[in-house]
Amino acid sequence: MKWKELIQNALLRPVNFSGHYVIYISKKGELPEECGNDGWVCGWIIDKINGKVVSELPDFNGNTKYYSTIDNGTRSPDLFDAEFYVKNSMLWVRGQNIPKNGKGNEGRCANTAYNFKANTFIKLFSSKCEVDVGSDPDADHYLP
Repeated sequence: MKWKELIQNALLRPVNFSGHYVIYISKKGELPEECGNDGWVCGWIIDKINGKVVSELPDFNGNTKYYSTIDNGTRSPDLFDAEFYVKNSMLWVRGQNIPKNGKGNEGRCANTAYNFKANTFIKLFSSKCEVDVGSDPDADHYLP
């Protein structure tokens, strides 16, 4: 019921993506049933013309629900960011994710650009996430 209410409220918002869609992103464990008990971030693309949910966020590392983590393994939605525009079909996603099987040691972090066409996300570009390691010359500057 909460998901349905949030999606209906999202439809009241102005178009925010690709001409006639609204992207709704749920953060901070707002929807544990839909995003998973450990899931922090998930989202949907809603067609403003017909009111239907046409897609989830793009699949990344085998999952459409983003499980951002910090160094000590604590889940944090703060490392997730999505950038999108009203008149553009490109979606930039920055964040970490683990596969649906839930194995945290298989997590990945990436900056990825997608194009949204025919209700499907097509990956255009992806790169690893760069991290600040201070002055440590031996540290890995990229998250896996």
